[in-house]
Amino acid sequence: MLILVFLLFSSVDLRQISGATTDTLTLGQSLPWNETLVSKGGNFELGLFSPGKSKKHYIGIWFRKVSKQTVVWVANRDRPILEPSASRFTLSDRGELLLHATPSNTLLWSSNASSPSPPRTTVATLQDDGNLVVRSNASASSSVAWQSFDHPTDTWLPGARLGYDRARGVHSFLTSWTDSENPAPATFSMEIDQRGQAKFDLLAGGTHQYWTTGVWDGEVFENVPEMRSGYFDGVPYAPNASVNFFSYKNRVPGIGNFVLEVNGQMQRRQWSPEAGKWILFCSEPHDGCDVYGSCGPFGVCRNTSSAMCECPAAFAPRSRGVETGEHGLRVREADQTGLSQRRLPEAAVRRGASGRLGRGGRSPERQDVCSLLPARLLLHCLRLRRSEVLGVEGRARQPEDTPWRSRHRGGCCSSRPCRSLGGATACGASFLEEVNGDH
Repeated sequence: MLILVFLLFSSVDLRQISGATTDTLTLGQSLPWNETLVSKGGNFELGLFSPGKSKKHYIGIWFRKVSKQTVVWVANRDRPILEPSASRFTLSDRGELLLHATPSNTLLWSSNASSPSPPRTTVATLQDDGNLVVRSNASASSSVAWQSFDHPTDTWLPGARLGYDRARGVHSFLTSWTDSENPAPATFSMEIDQRGQAKFDLLAGGTHQYWTTGVWDGEVFENVPEMRSGYFDGVPYAPNASVNFFSYKNRVPGIGNFVLEVNGQMQRRQWSPEAGKWILFCSEPHDGCDVYGSCGPFGVCRNTSSAMCECPAAFAPRSRGVETGEHGLRVREADQTGLSQRRLPEAAVRRGASGRLGRGGRSPERQDVCSLLPARLLLHCLRLRRSEVLGVEGRARQPEDTPWRSRHRGGCCSSRPCRSLGGATACGASFLEEVNGDH
């Protein structure tokens, strides 16, 4: 009985890969948490990684011949591993790639491509082009059951296709990381045009187009003059065609890729072994301030300053990432002196029939807003649409251009009335508020 129990438990270890370097998992085989797959030519490596100073871990693929770890694909983008030794990456007996947290056996990620009876020769192989492929190794012509190139994250590698393969139900597009230490999908994406034109669009929130490559003319994209003939090799998008995609070949020898950065810009980069860093070939859109919401809510975008994102008066960074546009802004406590951005919309609900606040010092709603303001302060209301609040450019309206100013003395409005805080004339969420000392 003891021998049987030992064999049952030891059988799990027998199906793990050995310590020797390999590029392949076979059916039922697991990758130990502290080992990796290495492509045949040594170009790419797959295993657990932790981005930056984060303590969270992910299954990913990165360049092996680049001294600065550069991840090109992530499996469990939004479900990180908290304890790396308590995880298991497996090619199941059904031919499906699975990532579990142990000992709870919680499923963190799946390739969602299984078969009741896959060929016994089915393997998962990390190829030298960075593609993780599940297929039968019985012959070179075996069909692909699943591949990471069909499900890219933020990186477009040479040879990978972006676009549609309707026969296989594949729609391949890029989505940016949330920030440099969090690979979870963020708001920015790069997708082939869905209306029938041979071009790519950069989108925010999946719908708001903030930049386009322009139409492909067979050699270059209209808005990307940096491209030259031979850079791209693919099939221009055509309505109702079964396969519509773009691919590309690396014209420059060495290691290169396209990356949709966390700031929403698409960058073409080439690795320089001599310099030990990535060399930027081009960045689209050129002007980072053209990216929708590039500096977050209430951020001011200035390409002329050392820090692209700045805070307007009476605002301070929500976090250190504000200079790169990774996070939004908040009202600075020291400057607001009692004025709460959170309480302004609440006051709007209780405004009078006139739609005004604080007029004449007698209306009950006066206490909701005006009493929050100390004496001798100016409330500046800068009228902005929601789209203007997300990524305000430095050349946009300045405080002196505000539609109105209301001087408050003794905690109430003493000149022009405070305008309605709701609807299209709000001095709240739809407006940029500034609270300054009396000048």
